[in-house]
Amino acid sequence: MFDSVAYARDKWLKPGGLMFPNRATILLGLYTPGNDGDRADVFRTKLEKEIAEWNETVTLLQGLDVDYSGFTDELVQDLSDYFLKNSIRVNYLSPDNLASQPQKVLEFDCATVDPTALVQFSQDFEYSISKHAEIKGFLGWFTTDFPNGVVLDTGVGETYNHWGQLLYPLQESLKVVPGDRVVGTITVSRDPDEPRFNVVEFKYQVGMGSEKTAVVNMGNVQHLDEWSKTFLH
Repeated sequence: MFDSVAYARDKWLKPGGLMFPNRATILLGLYTPGNDGDRADVFRTKLEKEIAEWNETVTLLQGLDVDYSGFTDELVQDLSDYFLKNSIRVNYLSPDNLASQPQKVLEFDCATVDPTALVQFSQDFEYSISKHAEIKGFLGWFTTDFPNGVVLDTGVGETYNHWGQLLYPLQESLKVVPGDRVVGTITVSRDPDEPRFNVVEFKYQVGMGSEKTAVVNMGNVQHLDEWSKTFLH
């Protein structure tokens, strides 16, 4: 959404004028379930429920000599794409849900940055794992700095914040131990069909293991708010 801000800045901001906020930073962490379980796994549960209902329907229709089983593989792929390849907005995670310290993906001056630099960018990352964990996704959020020193931080914390974080789920989780290294690259690019949406690609590996790739849409965002915890226990 910064395109709109930059347009207003370039049209109306006078020389020496101030931007509020004046700096922005995007951060990325490794998501792991906390001590109370994987509360953000509700969409995997929904996926399994949808597949089970489809299989039940196929069985019932076979009793009427109608066979839809040939559509099962395609349907399962479509459902997996929908539930596991879209980012999930979460508002209730804590530092316990991070497997290591977060890293900066992008930092820019709101008063001077060229908005075209935000259309596509890449950043390498390297995490040193601090605990035994099962990594089930990447977690992104932002901070903004104001000229008076105030910082708006939308990251994980003990209190609710309106913006929350974006969880990019992995189809296959990563089991790690203290001392392991997770390395890779994140690439963010604009959706060619919808300029306010992004496509986020992760290339990652644990240590010297094989490199894997995950591509997640950051437009059709599933939203898990604080109230969603009642569905996850």
